[in-house]
Amino acid sequence: MESTTRERWHQIVRIAKPHTWSLAAIALASFIGGLVEAAFLVVVTQTGLALAQGDEQLTLAGGIEVTARTAVGIALALVLVRGALAFVRIVIEARLGYNVSVRYRTLLSDSFLATSWSTQEAEPTGRLQQLVGSFADTTVRMLNNMTTAITTTLSLVALLIVAVMVSPLATVLVMLLLLGLALVLSPVRRSIRRRASASAATWLTSSARISELGALGLEMQTFGVQRQFTENLRTAIKGLAHVERRESFMRASVAPLYTTLAYVAIILGLGVATTVDTANIADIGAVMLVMLRTLGYGSNAQTSIANVVSAAPFTDVLETTIQRYQDSRVPNGDRAVTDIGTIEASDLSFEYVSDTPALRELTFRISAGEHVGIVGPSGSGKSTLVQLLLGLRTPTSGDLRFDGIHLRDVDRHSLAPLVAFVAQDPNLFSGTIAENIAFFRDIDRDDIESAARQARLTPDLVMMSEGLDTEVGERGSHLSGGQRQRVAIARALAGRPRLLVLDEPTSALDAVSESAIRDSLAEMRGTVTVVVIAHRLSTLDHCDRVMVIQDGALLGFDEPEKLARDNNFFRESLAISKQP
Repeated sequence: MESTTRERWHQIVRIAKPHTWSLAAIALASFIGGLVEAAFLVVVTQTGLALAQGDEQLTLAGGIEVTARTAVGIALALVLVRGALAFVRIVIEARLGYNVSVRYRTLLSDSFLATSWSTQEAEPTGRLQQLVGSFADTTVRMLNNMTTAITTTLSLVALLIVAVMVSPLATVLVMLLLLGLALVLSPVRRSIRRRASASAATWLTSSARISELGALGLEMQTFGVQRQFTENLRTAIKGLAHVERRESFMRASVAPLYTTLAYVAIILGLGVATTVDTANIADIGAVMLVMLRTLGYGSNAQTSIANVVSAAPFTDVLETTIQRYQDSRVPNGDRAVTDIGTIEASDLSFEYVSDTPALRELTFRISAGEHVGIVGPSGSGKSTLVQLLLGLRTPTSGDLRFDGIHLRDVDRHSLAPLVAFVAQDPNLFSGTIAENIAFFRDIDRDDIESAARQARLTPDLVMMSEGLDTEVGERGSHLSGGQRQRVAIARALAGRPRLLVLDEPTSALDAVSESAIRDSLAEMRGTVTVVVIAHRLSTLDHCDRVMVIQDGALLGFDEPEKLARDNNFFRESLAISKQP
């Protein structure tokens, strides 16, 4: 447990370190505010008792004699100072929360976007959204509660200092009893910590499950499994709620437990003081009022500490994930490429799992401007090869060179503008067609329009009142599948790539549109290197050569006519698809 406690404090210090000056200002304002508040309580108590006894004069701390009217003015001034200090503290705390929120969310999103494709692909659906949203919020709340614990503790200390000055014996007795309270509540905080860890793990699992099922609405409606989906969601929701309920109960029980025990401590302390101390009734009354005020601060401090403990596991997940992202950054070389040129592979191999090759010793050469098709059974390694060509993965062994430069030495930032990709199921974002074609790149309107024409999107745009400025809806929901695919093709062409990779680019197109896209690709022969994954062999009409990949091995790479004669898989595929 000592190690865990030490790690927890290290975590808190790590989070707070960039904001040391803000925390110091908050602490100073809280401590001074506590002293001012304690002084106010003493002055008010003594003034009230003096007036009740008909005395016009009273003696304040330090033996200062003042009139009751002057004492009222002093109390009013103390209240105004306390309010001003509280306002200053609130402003600093709000700014601190904003800075922590921005820092963690930015750090998380930057780390995720800079990590390798293999890491991004392996993340569960909605994981980044969960972390940037609820987990980052929890970390901000953790720091806010830590700040509250600091401010209330310092205010409590200030009150006790003033109380000691008024009646040392009663205050010391109460302080000793309050220290005993902290020890009594320690097991409760450990229990909160354990339950919070379970809550964090359950939250991730349940949220991922809910997000996954939520994305399957079409399939759910089609297969009529609403009841089964409902049961799955309810199970995930109940599991999360059950853990949260137990954690919430333990966290909420801290404050009333502390308050009850603290009341007992104050009564015992004052009881002893009245039998031993010779202080006057005004001093006893002042100490009583100050001690009662410390209850609020003590209760807030205990609640804040419990909240810090319960939030800590969520912050653990956040920081561990950020570190994991940073440890798997995209490997980057220092040699810039200005053209794709010839693509050469020598004994190229790749493994997702050790000793289980997805690609096995591929050796080939693609000339600049050549059009190459890739065919093979599902799971044969076609998509893996494409991801290697796009620089999204690094070979496990062997060589892959672009214009003579090995992939591991290539500056990926220089490679990205030279390549483009069209997925079989393209993704669009909420915005206009033009914005989706530009895809956050600095591409002028003329190039966007030219790419739309090449992708045979113009007939559709003519039918839309806003043309290129038509909103596509969330994930392209306002467009048909064929329109989304043509937008994706236009997106790939707009950057004028030197290597264009397409994964079954015409799967959602009608025969006329497919023919038009093939014509557009044919026009690029000799100027743009094109690699096409195809299951519909009609897509390969414009290809100079075709690769046949089976079980991760390259079983053929030749002109279609020769493959039709020499390669069994290609010949059978032609026969099945009734292609000449």
